[in-house]
Amino acid sequence: MKITNLKSGIPYQLKPGTQLEVERTNPFFNEYGEQTLPLEIPDTDQNRVALGYPDQLGSNKKQADISALIEDGDYYAICKQAILSAQRKGNISTSFYINQGSFYSSLQKTDLKTIFEGEVIPGISTVEEGIDFCRALRYNKNDHFAIFPILIKDDSGEAGEGDLTKYKYINRWGHWLTDKKELFMDGTNTAKENDFYNAEPRTEIIDDIEISLSAGYYISPFIRAYYVLQRIFQYFGYTLLDNFFSRTDPFNKMVFVNNVADVLVNGSILISQLVPDVKCNDIINLFRHKFCCEFIADEVAKTVSIELFSDIVASSPEVDLTKCLVGNYTVEYPETYKQLKLTSKFETEHEVTENFESLSMFLSKYPQAYFRKSEGVFIKKGFKGFYNDDLKLTESSTSYYAGGSYETHEIEIEECIPDFRISSYGFYSFVKFLYIGNYQMMNSKLVKKTQDKEDVTPADNYLLYPMLAFPYIDTFGDAAGTVTNYERSWISEKRIFDYSLCYYGEDGIFEKFYRPLDTLLRNSLHTVRADLLLSKTDKRLLPAHKKYTLCNQEVFINKLSFLIGGESEPKESELLTLKLYEPITQSPHLSDIMVNWEMKYYWVGGIDYTPITEEEYNSSSYPKKPEITDVSKYRSPMETLYPPPPTAEDIGKDKCHEIKYLTSFKDINSTQYTLVSQYVKVSVHEE
Repeated sequence: MKITNLKSGIPYQLKPGTQLEVERTNPFFNEYGEQTLPLEIPDTDQNRVALGYPDQLGSNKKQADISALIEDGDYYAICKQAILSAQRKGNISTSFYINQGSFYSSLQKTDLKTIFEGEVIPGISTVEEGIDFCRALRYNKNDHFAIFPILIKDDSGEAGEGDLTKYKYINRWGHWLTDKKELFMDGTNTAKENDFYNAEPRTEIIDDIEISLSAGYYISPFIRAYYVLQRIFQYFGYTLLDNFFSRTDPFNKMVFVNNVADVLVNGSILISQLVPDVKCNDIINLFRHKFCCEFIADEVAKTVSIELFSDIVASSPEVDLTKCLVGNYTVEYPETYKQLKLTSKFETEHEVTENFESLSMFLSKYPQAYFRKSEGVFIKKGFKGFYNDDLKLTESSTSYYAGGSYETHEIEIEECIPDFRISSYGFYSFVKFLYIGNYQMMNSKLVKKTQDKEDVTPADNYLLYPMLAFPYIDTFGDAAGTVTNYERSWISEKRIFDYSLCYYGEDGIFEKFYRPLDTLLRNSLHTVRADLLLSKTDKRLLPAHKKYTLCNQEVFINKLSFLIGGESEPKESELLTLKLYEPITQSPHLSDIMVNWEMKYYWVGGIDYTPITEEEYNSSSYPKKPEITDVSKYRSPMETLYPPPPTAEDIGKDKCHEIKYLTSFKDINSTQYTLVSQYVKVSVHEE
C-alpha cells in the first residue's frame, strides 16, 4: 500500500504490514461518510516534511485538511486526511475520509455566505436599476432569481381590519384604485399602471413612529435553490451532474425566500444577503432530509450526482454479494419496528395554537376534517350565512407523524416552512400570501421623519432560516409563490405542479419521497452480519447506497468494512434486509382514513330572517342572542355551521342541519325582533 500527500507530492513512510481499516457507510442510514479507523504512521523526517511538522510545539499554522492518494494494487482513492495527534520521535495519528467522507468534511466548515462574499448581481448600480431588475423577474424566466409578494411581521403597532391580523409586505405589487392614491389594490389590472408599492418613496409606522422610506425598501429578489447548490459544489471544485432537481418542474425554479427588506437601497444587490444564515452542509442536509436523497461524490472525476431513495428502492440489484460471503451470515431481529416522523427545525409563529402529536390523534378529535390542498392544511368546513367560514386546524408546516404503536424514527429537516396568511392591508383580502415572520434591515438604519441621521440606531435583525418556495405565474398573470402544488385562488383549487413542499397530502413530501422508507422501517431493515472477502476492485467500486443481492435476497449495505494493504482477509459488514415481512403494515393514505368531501355533491350556506313580535320573542323556546344596540353589528350573531359531508339523501331538501335562534335590535325608537334560520343545502357540480 502507498499513501501520497498530494500537496507536497511526498509518499508517507509506513510501518511494515500497515493496513487501513475502512468503513464505507450507506448515507441514507448514517450521518457520516466513508472513513478509516485512526492510523499511526512513524514520525520520520520524511513524514514530518510531508505533513508540515505537526509534532512541533512552536508551529504557527493551524492544522488543515490534507489531500492524499491511497493506492493498493487495483484500489485507489483520493481522500481528505486529518491529523489527530503527533509525538516527536513517536507516531503521527491520522484518519482518512474517502469519497463521501472527504466530501462532507469540506462542506461542514464553510458558511454559505462565504460562497457569494462580495458578489453583486451584475448590471445594477442604482436603486432604480435594481427596481427595474426586480420588475423583470416577475415573469419567472431568470435562471438565477425570481420574485413574488410575501408577508412579514407588522411592527406598526396598529390593529388590523376586523378580525384580520395586520402584516407588511416584501415585493408588494399592484395599483392604486383611484388617482388620489387612497387605496392600493394587490394584483394586476390591465387598465391600471401596476408597479411595486415601494417603487417610490413612502412613509410607514413602526412602533407608533412615522418613518421615511426612500424608493426600493421592501423589494427583494429570491435566489434559485438549485443555483445555490451549483455554486456550493463549484466553490469546492465539483461539478453537479444532471439530476432530478435540475430536470423536474417546479424544483428547477424553486427559490430560497429571504427576509431582507433593504437589500437594494444602496444601489446594488449583494447575493450573500439573499441566502440563508447557515453552513454549506446545512443546505446539503436540507435537500438530503427534505427529499430523502443523497449527494454521491466521485473524488477522481470531481463530480456529484443526486440519487433519490425512492428510485434506488425501485431499482434492480446489479451486484450479487454471495460470491464474497465467507461462512454463514447472522440475521438480527429488531425489538420493535419503526415509523417516520418528519418535522422542520425552524418555524414562524403560528395562527393555530392547538398541537397534535399524530394524525391519528388529530382525526379522533376532528373526524370530519378536510385537507385543503392549496394550503397544505387541515380544515373544518364551515358555513356562516351565505359564506364559507372554514376553521383552520393545522398549519402548512405541520409535522408528519401517522401515530400508533411503532417507535418513532424522527427526521428533523433544516428548514422553516412558510404558512399562508391574509393581510388586512388594501383591498385584495381573498387571496393568501406566504408569511415568513420577522424581517431584517442589513444595509440601513430606520430614521424617524423628524430625526437627524446621526441619532439613529440600527434596526433589529433576525436570522434568515432556509425557506423553500415555488414561484409561478397565476391565472391573472401575477407573480406568486407557494409551498403547495395548487394556485392561490378563492375560486377553485387549480393543480399546477406534481409536487408539494408540505409534508402531508397525496403530492406532499411523505408520499412523494418518504413512503418507501417508512414502509421498510415498519416491515423490514433487519440487520444481517456477514463476513465478506472483497477484491480490490470491489473495494474501489462497490457503492454503499445501492441495492444488492445476498443468497437470492435483496439487501442494502449499512456498513461495508474492509482492509487496504497487506493480505486480503474477510471483514464483518452490516447489511439490511429489504423483504417486507408479514403482516405488512403501511402508513395510511389520507383518502383511506378521512371522510370524502370531494364528490359531486357539495354544501352551500343559507340564512333566512323572519320578523316576529315582542310577544312571540318572549314566548319562544329558541335560544336568544344578546341584545344589539350597534347598527353595524346587526347581523353579527350569526353562527358557523360545521356539517358532515352531504349525501345523495340530502338532495332536494330545502334546509339541512338547520339551527334557529332569536335576535333583538334596539334603536332609538323601538326594538326589532327576528327569528333567524341558518342552514345548508345541497348543490351538484356540473359534469
